Amino acid sequence: MGFRFVHMADVHLDTPFSSRDEGLRKDLRDKQRQSFENAIKFALSENVDAILIAGDLFDNDMLSFATEKFLQKQMEILDQKGIEVFYAPGNHDPFGDSYCLEGLKWPKNVHIFKKSTPESYTVHDDCGKPVSVIVGAGHEGSREGRNIVSEFPKAEGSVPYIGLIHAFVAGVSGTGEYDRYAPCSMEDLASKDYSYWALGHIHSRMELNRFKPTIVYPGNLMGRNFGEEGIKGIYEVEINDIDDIKAVFHPIPSVCFTTISVGNLKEVKDLSALESLLVKCGDKFSDMRSIGSEIFLRIILKGQCPLYDDILNEENMDYLTETIREALKIKYLEINAENITRKIDLDEYRGGPHILGTVLSIIDKLKYDDDLLLKLSPRDLAIGRGLDDDEKVKYLRSLLEGIDSECASRMIKGASK
Repeated sequence: MGFRFVHMADVHLDTPFSSRDEGLRKDLRDKQRQSFENAIKFALSENVDAILIAGDLFDNDMLSFATEKFLQKQMEILDQKGIEVFYAPGNHDPFGDSYCLEGLKWPKNVHIFKKSTPESYTVHDDCGKPVSVIVGAGHEGSREGRNIVSEFPKAEGSVPYIGLIHAFVAGVSGTGEYDRYAPCSMEDLASKDYSYWALGHIHSRMELNRFKPTIVYPGNLMGRNFGEEGIKGIYEVEINDIDDIKAVFHPIPSVCFTTISVGNLKEVKDLSALESLLVKCGDKFSDMRSIGSEIFLRIILKGQCPLYDDILNEENMDYLTETIREALKIKYLEINAENITRKIDLDEYRGGPHILGTVLSIIDKLKYDDDLLLKLSPRDLAIGRGLDDDEKVKYLRSLLEGIDSECASRMIKGASK
């Protein structure tokens, strides 16, 4: 058997969760520690040789005494079982005089890549035979802008090489909103002739290359908000030869943020019908429940709704939210009704000799004319820069959903329910 390890990244222990109330903040921080502990238990149960952490294990400015002790205990448990830990700090947990990481005490099994200059560790099996070379580099500050990967040595001999770094890979779809820390290219990674690249920094799970070199972002270990949705986890990797690599994603029970859009509201004429419709949302996150995760749900109501005025009443919304949360048996629920409108027959106004008719005509064209959509879009988008045209079109189209009804609702004075 070759070299087996767990690859994780972006745990972000002690995230402040400043937008939540005090009780929820504490609960989410506890869940972060719980998810990390679950990942450690998985490594122990699989009896892996090592754990590779690709940066941002914790948030430097927020590290608490409790989390510091927690980390030390988890590492000591791994040490007792003979599991090595290789840790390349990122931009949130850099190694340096003014950062927390340098002052922490670790057991002997923890190997930290303290410099941005790459270092190498050769891993041996029980017989003393080398089974892998791990090359890693850490961030020495919070805004590393150099291409550190370019300084990694090229693989030599017949022993598999593994690269460990917290880095931004340029040109990858879906990463435009991330800061370009330690930027590199796919060509940079491939040129080193490594078997596996254990990356961190991007919070979405991404397999950039399945075959040698296998290049993976595992995503963060637990979502922290509705911008980091879905099932999260780690990769279990087995390397038996330089081109014999098996990397498998394993979900880790934690908190799962998820958003569900509900748009079929035209025939919802009373509270009972609305409750029945929203309770059905539970069918859409059964996979998250099946792995033991706690659900944080956002329901976005869209389109025309006969209960428009009732739903926008604050007291009614509070009642509805709590009723549905209890029915779904989830920890947290928010219902967003910003995109609902009064019930209006748009066909009565399409093509009419008035401003609304013109507006609806333009919106209809934007639904299929990519060039017009790009032409009318602002230069800077809220989602961030660095998007290609296909990504921009997809994002802009998502903003158009329900906008025809919204325009009509705002432009028609005295529109009835």
